[in-house]
Amino acid sequence: CPAKVVSSSCNFDAMHAFGLAFGTAALAVVLQGCGKPDVPSDSTSTTTTTTTTEQTGPGNYDGSPKFMLEDVGMKSFSYNPLYLADPSCLKSPGVGQCGKIINDDVSAEWAEQMWGPDGRNDIGRIRQFGANAIRLYGNDPRFSKRKFFDELVKNDMKALTGMSNYPFTDPTIGCIWKNGYDCTDAAKSSYSQVLKDGEFAKNGYYHNAIEVISLMNEPDIHAWLPGEWKGSNNYIKALITAMDGLLEAEKEANIQKWKNGKLPKLTIAWSYAMLPSGLCSPSGYIHDKKECGPSIGFMAQFYWALQDPQDTVGYTPINDLKSVYEERWVNSLQPFQNTDQVYREAVLPGQTLPSLKGPKMYLGEYDPAVNACADKPSCPAYGKPELLRDLKVILSDPKWTKSIWGVSFFQYQMPYNKYEIHELQYGMFEMLPNAPWTTGYILGDDEKNHPINCLDWKVQELGEAVAEAYGGSLPDLPCPKDESESKTFVV
Repeated sequence: CPAKVVSSSCNFDAMHAFGLAFGTAALAVVLQGCGKPDVPSDSTSTTTTTTTTEQTGPGNYDGSPKFMLEDVGMKSFSYNPLYLADPSCLKSPGVGQCGKIINDDVSAEWAEQMWGPDGRNDIGRIRQFGANAIRLYGNDPRFSKRKFFDELVKNDMKALTGMSNYPFTDPTIGCIWKNGYDCTDAAKSSYSQVLKDGEFAKNGYYHNAIEVISLMNEPDIHAWLPGEWKGSNNYIKALITAMDGLLEAEKEANIQKWKNGKLPKLTIAWSYAMLPSGLCSPSGYIHDKKECGPSIGFMAQFYWALQDPQDTVGYTPINDLKSVYEERWVNSLQPFQNTDQVYREAVLPGQTLPSLKGPKMYLGEYDPAVNACADKPSCPAYGKPELLRDLKVILSDPKWTKSIWGVSFFQYQMPYNKYEIHELQYGMFEMLPNAPWTTGYILGDDEKNHPINCLDWKVQELGEAVAEAYGGSLPDLPCPKDESESKTFVV
C-alpha cells in the first residue's frame, strides 16, 4: 500500500518502532485496509453463500489461456472497490463505522453488481481504459471467483490474484503467531480451499484468466511481528514455508501445466520500504549492500534464504523450491515515486545483481501523484503530463521493458474505509450518493446486502493519462436514477 514518504522511500525503521512501542493492535490500526486481504467473520465455515451455474464442458478451464502478460506486457488497475459501511462515510470517509467492512473479496459473486455487465460494469470500464489486467486483494477461500474470472476472459483480461494474509497474520489463528512462522500447513489448507471452493482450478487446470498468484501482500509490514527478526522465525520463513504449502495444495489438486507449457507465476507483493538498517548484512541474509534498496532488499533476502532454507530459516522443504523459483517466479514491487527514482533504486539493481537479475518484475501499485503533491490527488507538480510520461517509460522504454512486465495503476476507487488522510487521496473514481445496485448476501453478515454506489471522476486528468498510455479511452459513467433502470440482482 502507499506509504507517506519521509525521505526517498518508506521509513521502515519508523514503522517498526511504532509497532514495537505501541503493540500489534496499534500497528493494525495504522495499516487498516492497507492492501489488507479479507478477514472472514466466521473463519471455521466452509459453506459458500452463492450458487454457480453448472458448466457444460471445460469452459475457461481447458488449459488454453488466450495470452500471457509476460509476453504482451501488463497494463493493469489495482482493484478493491469496497462498499460504504455506512451512508455517512460518503461525506466523512475513514471515521466512525467506515472501516467496518465484513469482507473485501470483491471478486466473489456477492460483488457481481460492482464488476459485472448487468451492474456497474467495472471490468468493462477498466477494459475501456485499455487495461489488460486487474490486480486483486482480498481472497476469501469460501467464495467462488469463477464468474469474475470468466468476465475477465470475455474482456481479454488477466488476473493478478493471491492468497489472503488472514491465515498467516491473524493474531488468533495465524501461523506467524501460533506456529513459529512455519506456514506450510496453513498455506496448504487455505490454498486447497481456494483451488476448490474458490474455483481457481478445475480438472487439473488453472482458470485461463489467472496470471499471477501472490503468496502474501506486503509481508515486510504485515508479518514483521511477532518475530521482529530475533532469529530464524521471521517473515522470510513464513514466505518460504507458504510457498511450499501452496505447492503441496497444487499437488493434491493434481494441477498440471497449461497446454502452452506454463503455470501461473508466483510472487510476493513487497512494499517500497527499505530494509531495517541492521538487516543489511549476512544476519539478514544479504550478501551485498547494493541489495539493500527499497523493495529489492526483501527480494534479495527471500532469494538467498531460498538457496539454503535449512541453514537460514531452519526449514527443510518438501518441494524443490529453487527449481520452482527459476521456472515460475516474478518479483513485484509497489513504488510511489517517479520512474527516474524507481529505475535508479530498484530496476537497475534488479537487472544486475545476482540475487535479482533472474526473474522479471512488475509494479503492482503505482501513482506518484499523492506523494509528489503533499497529500493531494494531483497538482501542478504531478498531474497528467507527469503520469503519462512515467507510464510510457514503464511500458515502452527498452531499458525498462527488458526486465519489467508492466504496471498497475493504484487505484480504481477511493478507499472510504481508510483512516489516514494520505490513503484517502488515492482512487481514480469517487462515489456518488445514488446507489441503484446492491451486493448479494455475504456469509456471516447481519445485513441482507449493501448498496453499490454510482461513480464519478475524482482525478479525471490522471484517468486521461492512463487511457492514453494504455491505448484506450475514458469510459462513460452512467448512473441509473433508481432501481427500475438497473437490473435486479437475484441471489
